[in-house]
Amino acid sequence: MIVRREPKLTEAAFRALGPAVVRANFEWPDVLDIMRGNGWAIWNCGSLSWVFTMVNTEGEIEVLLAGGREARKCVGPWETAMRNEPAHKGLTLRIEGRRGWARLLPHWERRGDVLYLKV
Repeated sequence: MIVRREPKLTEAAFRALGPAVVRANFEWPDVLDIMRGNGWAIWNCGSLSWVFTMVNTEGEIEVLLAGGREARKCVGPWETAMRNEPAHKGLTLRIEGRRGWARLLPHWERRGDVLYLKV
């Protein structure tokens, strides 16, 4: 599966991330405000799911939203893409929230409801 960074929010990503926006207690204007700045990315995982990340104030790459069909199949290829991204070297990936992430990424360090992985 090919995972690639999208240059903008596509219609497919918008539809796939919609339920995640609701679950995360975001609203689309919040997401669009983040996209007006720097340090964000939308990762297209084989056109099956999309992951929205941003660099937070601690310099971590934080997963804010993830969604799409067959998203579980995309976790491994997405993680590989994040580890291989040259700009991520030396940074930490961070995922907060849903317990499902912990089951899918058992090798990540868990602190409460937050998962961490040093790249």
